[in-house]
Amino acid sequence: QIAAVVISQNGEVKAMSGGRPENNIPGQFNRAYQAKRQPGSAFKPFVYGAALNLGISPSTIIYDEPIKIMYGKNNEREYSPENYDRKYLGPVSIEQAFSKSLNTIAVKVGNEIGLNRITTLASEMGIKSKLSNDPSLPLGTSEVSLLEITSAYAGFLNDGIQIPPRGWKNMSIRSSGEVIIQEGKIENKRIISKLAAQSLKYLMYTSVKEGTGRRAAVKGWQVAGKTGTSQSFRDAWFIGFTNKYIVGIWMGNDDNKPLQDVNGGGLPASIWAE
Repeated sequence: QIAAVVISQNGEVKAMSGGRPENNIPGQFNRAYQAKRQPGSAFKPFVYGAALNLGISPSTIIYDEPIKIMYGKNNEREYSPENYDRKYLGPVSIEQAFSKSLNTIAVKVGNEIGLNRITTLASEMGIKSKLSNDPSLPLGTSEVSLLEITSAYAGFLNDGIQIPPRGWKNMSIRSSGEVIIQEGKIENKRIISKLAAQSLKYLMYTSVKEGTGRRAAVKGWQVAGKTGTSQSFRDAWFIGFTNKYIVGIWMGNDDNKPLQDVNGGGLPASIWAE
């Protein structure tokens, strides 16, 4: 399945595709806003956004190495994340870590600044889904919808000001009445500093220019974004923006089976560019 969302800079939901209907029956399940899936590294902008807001810069050097984090009530549990290629680069800048989507650095940064700062930033930017507070949070292990994470990226494009998604009319889930998109104007609120947001946009630009998101590049356009691949390749994402639109792409199987030869920097990034 493939789902997509297009949002303008001011938060208007311009287009949405929720995937193929099941058994050719239209309107059964819209994967763009009803499905909750792990965003993987597409969640990392919230980690680095929180860090940049505290004064870390893209040139800050951190050591890429195997790490072990103890957690739990009595520190009885161990978490040892690995990089995608299981290689470690030693001293790297935040810019390099983001561009190469290094897992160890994201977890280190999250552990250093405090996971509560990351969850607070994400929720204030528009992530409504419940986020876990364990060390794997920076690697996008908490499930979110495509609509909420794409609209949260709109806040990064708008220099740190939250931009809730909105439509011509209230859009709600028929069974529960839960409002997904509100109509009309909502007062926007600054969440992170303008400098932090601009630094994050620079990181996301380099990710497309020379990092994992290279396939999303469009000739003659400035594109910023982030790839995401969840555990066991069950989900593949690319979420990015130009100066006018934020577009989110998700690929995955409804039964949660792993994708074959698909990661966020592959098909989702290529579809995004198209």
